[in-house]
Amino acid sequence: MWAIIALIVIVIVGIVWYIQQQKKEEEVAAAAAATAAVETSPSVPSGSVVDTMQSIPATQTGITHQTIPYLVAAGRAKSEDDCRTAAERAGYKSWVYNKENKSCYAYIDNTVLMRMGNTTYIDTNYKKKRVVGCTQPGMKVIEGCEDWTIGDKVRGQGGATTTAELEPIETGISLDACIAKGRSQNVDAIRYAGNGSGASTQGKCYEIVDTANLVGYTGNPSEMNYVQACTDPSKKIINGCE
Repeated sequence: MWAIIALIVIVIVGIVWYIQQQKKEEEVAAAAAATAAVETSPSVPSGSVVDTMQSIPATQTGITHQTIPYLVAAGRAKSEDDCRTAAERAGYKSWVYNKENKSCYAYIDNTVLMRMGNTTYIDTNYKKKRVVGCTQPGMKVIEGCEDWTIGDKVRGQGGATTTAELEPIETGISLDACIAKGRSQNVDAIRYAGNGSGASTQGKCYEIVDTANLVGYTGNPSEMNYVQACTDPSKKIINGCE
């Protein structure tokens, strides 16, 4: 009788020991997998932008790349993420990391970024000196750091035909500044002339007078020189910003 009880106890102890050993082995394996993941994953801080491209010199496009210099002064940017953080803090959609002097700056007109996806403009030397990225995760450099899927803004100058330059007349302002100017003047839609539109118009801002003619217009993705936008972000160009 006692021999049977002793045998049962031994079996139970053996089962408990086996379960504990299995659990320990699983914990060790999980820890090893986590360590491997950390070691093999790219070192990108949370919230950083990973969609980056080499920047291009103005001489490659013949277009003046108007920039906001020194978001981070020379010698003070340790990495690309310093540039992203500084651009986000300052309210800019793009950033550029100057690898040569460890500084950061940003583009005023982000439509020029769309040319960076064209190999015609790639300078193999220059890409060793600059890298450009979008401030917000999910945005792409070759899309000008804009979300074109919403419909409140589209590329191109189709549909409407009548425009009037908004006062005060300025050159070299950003798309966002143009939209804000139109909103402040109770304008329903604006046309923004990017840096590629020509020396006399780049960075200029216009009211779209005949907004009804925008109805049905969905934009032209290959157009990099002009953007049309509703000043109310909840409205859409295809509906005439109504």
